Amino acid sequence: MASSHVVLLALLTFQLAATLSQGLAVVDNEKDALTLLKIKEQFGNPAALGPWRNGTDHCTWWISARSATSTAASSTSSSAAATSPPRSPRLSVSSTSCRPSTSSIPARLVRGGTANSPAALTLSNNRLTGKIPWTYAVENNLIQLWVANNRLVGDASFLFGRRKAMVYMDLSGNKLRFNLTGVEMPEGLQVLNLARNRIYGRVPATLRESKVVALDLSYNELCGEIPTGGQMVRFEAAPYVHNKCLCGTPLPSC
Repeated sequence: MASSHVVLLALLTFQLAATLSQGLAVVDNEKDALTLLKIKEQFGNPAALGPWRNGTDHCTWWISARSATSTAASSTSSSAAATSPPRSPRLSVSSTSCRPSTSSIPARLVRGGTANSPAALTLSNNRLTGKIPWTYAVENNLIQLWVANNRLVGDASFLFGRRKAMVYMDLSGNKLRFNLTGVEMPEGLQVLNLARNRIYGRVPATLRESKVVALDLSYNELCGEIPTGGQMVRFEAAPYVHNKCLCGTPLPSC
């Protein structure tokens, strides 16, 4: 019985996600909401579907459906979980939504990631406003943050730090403003895109010893000589163009 519930819930989740990918409203009226609430009841009102209740944003219900599928599957196939890849994301929020969001990023949208089952968050290409919540500073198992092409502002330097688990970070196309000079690259960071913001300071020396293989710092307000050696030999001029006064290899000398 439990396994059949997992299959049914997985199918429901797939249908919700497929509808989202087409840019359609998942739950756009009370009739749809009541239908999903009945489905929730038939599943025994699992805790993972707690967000499915009247008065909440119906467009986010599919996220909890994915979480419920993952939880139910792990409870019925613990042996399979033991052999699964250790670094597959636990939660991924699609860059599409049932209607483009104009709100701010919820402070607790990502919760519960672990070293063996890290979290991933993708909210690119919306109209999100405000600051990235400081609560993401303590999400030590968040390996992916893609919030490109929104209207985010403020300081995002707290996302950096040697001990952070971040592997993929794309904050491009916003209005973020902070000093990049002293930030420490996360130990496992491979992709860093900060292009088209208002970031100032210097290119951080910690990039030299990082594992970053894809970099874009263009269209910001950075200045000073670009560090050389180590990982810096990977990058040509394109990641540094259209800044305030960057100089040195691979750009013209200072």
